[in-house]
Amino acid sequence: MSLDEQTAIYDGYWAACAGAAVATRSSALAICHFDAAFNSGAPRAARLLQQSIGVDQDGQLGPASWAALERSIHNTETGTVMAYLQNRWDFLQTLANFAAWRAIWGARENRLGALCGVPWAVA
Repeated sequence: MSLDEQTAIYDGYWAACAGAAVATRSSALAICHFDAAFNSGAPRAARLLQQSIGVDQDGQLGPASWAALERSIHNTETGTVMAYLQNRWDFLQTLANFAAWRAIWGARENRLGALCGVPWAVA
């Protein structure tokens, strides 16, 4: 696969998850959100974000989601990122193949927390 093909794939996920719009509010949250979109799909990532900010989880990031995200980030960016990581971890645990992938997914979640500068760690 060429670098151009790789770039197109990543750009597609970035666009699908509204990564740029999330990044204008929190670069740390955008990292987690993009990773979730790439690994679980943009609609799942949107629902995780909505769950983390306390709005209806319809998978569509509209005006209510953006307003709630603004409030959540303003109140506690670290708390918002940690809620997203926790909600993602909770989702992963519902998957049928969780036991087989637990260690790998846990390490990934821990790296994301460290990259985002939040005190997050999967036990």
